[in-house]
Amino acid sequence: NLLSQNGVIFISIDDNEQHNLRKLCDEIFGASNFINCYVWVNLLAGRQIRKIGSAKTYEQILVYAKNIDEIDLWKIDVNYARDLMPNTYKLTKRAVLEDDLGEYVIKSELPNNHKEFNEETRPTLVFDVHYCPETGEFRCSDVGGKGWKGFVRIPPKQNKDGFHRFHAWMWSRRKIERESHNLHVVEKDGKYRIYMKVRDFNTTTSKDLITDIPSNDGTLKKLEIPFFQYPKPVRLIEHLLRLATMVNSSASSESPPMFPRLHRRRSQTSQRAMAILY
Repeated sequence: NLLSQNGVIFISIDDNEQHNLRKLCDEIFGASNFINCYVWVNLLAGRQIRKIGSAKTYEQILVYAKNIDEIDLWKIDVNYARDLMPNTYKLTKRAVLEDDLGEYVIKSELPNNHKEFNEETRPTLVFDVHYCPETGEFRCSDVGGKGWKGFVRIPPKQNKDGFHRFHAWMWSRRKIERESHNLHVVEKDGKYRIYMKVRDFNTTTSKDLITDIPSNDGTLKKLEIPFFQYPKPVRLIEHLLRLATMVNSSASSESPPMFPRLHRRRSQTSQRAMAILY
């Protein structure tokens, strides 16, 4: 009853016992329920305790779930991410466009830029795309296949690995034709480039790297909470709880009311998120 079915636990420990803690957590929660090992860079100046090797700049935080199938991709608000960790989330501000379905931005092109995805490794994703500038309709054909009147042929990107002709597309033929409303075409000098529209552009996928929060940044010690000899920063705990409880799902980048939330949860028999940070 330690955690609810969609609950997670964060545990911080030093290098001396980290490997043992990982084995213990694998036994208790199951190795398949491991989510992440966060690297918290809390002292860029470094600390040299053992007088050998390199100076230590980070601590690790293990994260496990009660049931990994209940865990989604953890996203955070882009403004919150920039404000809290500017050295980790260097997010480009992009022009906001709009269509009949609402606002969006464009980031990645439709061709897969990895050379290893080609006509040999992904044969079903190598084909010609046909675009009608007048209607915005998309159709697909084999490379060099028959085209359609009023449509511009957009061939797959040339592969320069020396062994293959083309890059694969990111999307299948079926997806391109069915979800063309999520594609944006840019024409320049008679050449057409296809981009994927991003509609959920106010959030970004969180990273397993935590920076810009030093060890002495507003610790629990200031709140006079007993039992913690080396308490962690309030902002660190707020960040972890924000990830796990999806407080960040709104557009607001304000910090969640962490401690009132924790006090309310004391009366529950299981937790959505628990932090053990010694």
